[in-house]
Amino acid sequence: MSYELVFDAQTGGLRLFWLILLPLIELPFAFVWTYGLMLERRTRGKLSVLKTVILVAGLKVLLTLAMAAIIWDYVRLTWLLDSGRCVVIEGTVRDFRPMPKGGHAQESFSVSGVRFAYGGDVRAGYNRTAPEGGSIRDGQQVRIHYFPSRLMDNEIARLEVAEGDSTSKR
Repeated sequence: MSYELVFDAQTGGLRLFWLILLPLIELPFAFVWTYGLMLERRTRGKLSVLKTVILVAGLKVLLTLAMAAIIWDYVRLTWLLDSGRCVVIEGTVRDFRPMPKGGHAQESFSVSGVRFAYGGDVRAGYNRTAPEGGSIRDGQQVRIHYFPSRLMDNEIARLEVAEGDSTSKR
């Protein structure tokens, strides 16, 4: 059986790459804002300026850590795929539960008894839900390269759909 590639983490896993630039872009603005507040310290008081500087620095650190986590997830998943550490499974999609159009739930399905769930996250693995035009349908023949995880849902590194499958939607 031949398959058509629908998703590959190596080419589509870093979908929000522009978010990586946010810490660099907002840095000058944070400095200008903090400097402006320091100039106003005579009217605001030293303690207020210190609280503001701590708040800006804390937000900067949190934003940088979030971006580092996104990059790490992408690097980790592509390395797992390249090194052959992903498990490959072929079979029919069963128990497909699409994400409701309003969101607020994960989309899930199983293939040969292995459960997958995704949606509403920024992970590097496949996470395009049915309301967003996702490719998964109940009864569909698929081949999935995934990394098994006990802590999180199995992360899909590569998704292939059987060619000519009438249940697929691109």
